Amino acid sequence: MNNSSTKKKFYRSRTEIIADILTAVADNEPRGVGKTRIMFLSQLSFDPLTDYLEDLLTNGLLIYKDRKELDNTNRSVKGTYHITAKGSEYFALYNLMNTEDISGLRPKEK
Repeated sequence: MNNSSTKKKFYRSRTEIIADILTAVADNEPRGVGKTRIMFLSQLSFDPLTDYLEDLLTNGLLIYKDRKELDNTNRSVKGTYHITAKGSEYFALYNLMNTEDISGLRPKEK
């Protein structure tokens, strides 16, 4: 039996992926979060995440704070991503649109 045919595939829209990235970043404020942690929390591989982060930075939903310093083990500390006011607004609107109590948009249960 082929396991690949029995696995349920998980598809997300671009909007859902962006919301997952913004959630990962917002949940780690004010400290910020690195790319590896965002990969884990948003369930994306490196290349797609890099593309999304570039888009989010370009559109002002995230900012990147570069930290050119060494930690106590003399390893380089990389920068962190932070959500902007615009990113928070986008995220709030996304959450509003996904609530079940938006009057007039979803049929009422009988």
